[in-house]
Amino acid sequence: MEQSQTVYQALASGGAPQVAHVEPAQLAKWAAETEIAAGSGAARKGGKWRVYLQQSRSGDELAELSSRLAEAGYPARIARLPAEGKPAYWIYIGSLPDRSEARALADTLRTQFKLGTVSISTE
Repeated sequence: MEQSQTVYQALASGGAPQVAHVEPAQLAKWAAETEIAAGSGAARKGGKWRVYLQQSRSGDELAELSSRLAEAGYPARIARLPAEGKPAYWIYIGSLPDRSEARALADTLRTQFKLGTVSISTE
């Protein structure tokens, strides 16, 4: 591809792919689908912030929410973090790069999954 704003179109017949022009609006749409927008609550390698979604006395009680999050594409984890000297389990999503990304994800998940209090903190 020697020209900008072109793509290969694979033929269903299996023949040689053809180069086609791409309109700027379509290119912008595809870029938006693949680029991670700042402030969207995206995790990043090395991120130190977490969004804590729900607490329970048993990790098993968090399984249903964990499944729903996984189905929606969120990498939730369950961790044992004692609270007031008693066993407690939390479901969380980690690796957020900063407070604003963690807050954005917390707000999205609270609405999407109809959660009560959602908190953020560093690891």
